[in-house]
Amino acid sequence: MPELRDPAPNWEMFRHQPQTGCHLCDARHPGGKVVRLLPHHTYVCLRHGTWIGPPDVDHLAVDLARLPEIIDAQRRHMLLLRRYGWAATYDAVLTALMLCAHIWSVDGRPKPFGSWDTWDDRLHLLIPFDRKKQEYVDYSTSRLFAAVYPEAVTLAPLIASPYWRRLAGGSEAERARFLAEVAGRVTYPYSPPDRGGDAIAHWALADSWQLPGRPPDHLHTRPCPRHPPASRRTGSPGTRRARCGSAAAAGTRAVRSSSTATSSRSSSETANFSM
Repeated sequence: MPELRDPAPNWEMFRHQPQTGCHLCDARHPGGKVVRLLPHHTYVCLRHGTWIGPPDVDHLAVDLARLPEIIDAQRRHMLLLRRYGWAATYDAVLTALMLCAHIWSVDGRPKPFGSWDTWDDRLHLLIPFDRKKQEYVDYSTSRLFAAVYPEAVTLAPLIASPYWRRLAGGSEAERARFLAEVAGRVTYPYSPPDRGGDAIAHWALADSWQLPGRPPDHLHTRPCPRHPPASRRTGSPGTRRARCGSAAAAGTRAVRSSSTATSSRSSSETANFSM
C-alpha cells in the first residue's frame, strides 16, 4: 500500500487509476482480485515477462515470451528514467507512442516497410485473428501500445534530451539533423518538402521548445471509439493493420489529449492527422 510508505511517495509518479497487474504475481494472493497503483514507467513485469500497461479494461497480462524485445524495452525505459527523471521520461515515452501510432496509420505503406512490418508481426501475436470465427482474439487498446513500445522507447531519448529538443526546434539544418536521427531509429515515411501528416515534424516545430508535459489527474486508455466491438470482430485478415493501426493512433491520441499540458496541441493534431 503506497499510501503507508514513509516518506510518502511522489504521487504524480503513479497512475491515478488502479489497475490489474501481472496475474502471475497476484496468484499468491488468495483474497480475490488484486488491483495495483502502478507508476507511469511500469509497462512490463520483468519478473514474469508479461505486458501489464498502460491500464486497460480487465484483461490478463500478456505473455511476452515470443516478444523479448518488448521486455528489453522496459529495461531501457528504466535506464531512461534514471537519466532524465520520471517526469521527462513520462512525457518522452507517451509522446513517442503517439508519434509511432501516427507513423503506423499514415496513408499507404512507406518504403522501406521497416517498422510497419515489425509492428504487424507483433500485432499478429498480441491480437491474433481467428480465421474460422472471423474475429480478433483478445483485442485491447493496451496491446496496440505493446506493438510499438520498443520503437517508442528507442525514440524517447531524443524527446527527453535537452540537446535533441534544442536541435528539433532550431534552424532548418539542426532540425534536419534531428529528423535524420529519428529516421535511424524508426521508419520515417515522410520526405521534404511535402511532409503531409508528419507528426514528428509537427512536434519539432510546435512542441520541442516547451517544457515536458506532466500527468493529468486521470490517465488511462480507453477502447477506440471509432471501432466498437462489433466492427473489430469482422473483416478479412488483410484489414488487420488498417483497423488496429487506426485504433493505435486514436487510442494514443485519446491518452495524449487528456493531458492538460498538451490540450491545444492535440486538437490541431487531430485535425491534421485524422484518418
